[in-house]
Amino acid sequence: MAIARRLGKPLMIGELGLHAAAKTEKKIWDQTPDYFESYDDLAAARPWVEKTLNSIIDASVPLTYWWCYQSDRPTDQGQRQRFDIDRHRNPELLACFVEANQRLQAKLDTESFPSSTRDRRRAREQQVVTCEKTCDNK
Repeated sequence: MAIARRLGKPLMIGELGLHAAAKTEKKIWDQTPDYFESYDDLAAARPWVEKTLNSIIDASVPLTYWWCYQSDRPTDQGQRQRFDIDRHRNPELLACFVEANQRLQAKLDTESFPSSTRDRRRAREQQVVTCEKTCDNK
């Protein structure tokens, strides 16, 4: 973030994600015995997802793409290590992203943006609300 701020540019992380690991991957499980085998295992996966999201918030990274691989192929759908999060399969994990996004937006609004930028953003939001109210009355 320091370099991005010095350059006056936003930092964007193009692909970030956690790949579930099969128990047969002994090296991973020896080094991190509390890791998770599947996103279906909410109790094991959630702390890792939250830890990663918290790192993004702590660093104030304004834009990050969470990488997921989704496939409709039957062979992929049956794999426990599927690398995807969606509202049907694991809505509790998706809720972690919603909550993290809200925390990040609040942090960036109060810490990262100069007051003039914040004021312009609020003015635009107010214009949208005003327009929606005006349009609804027609």
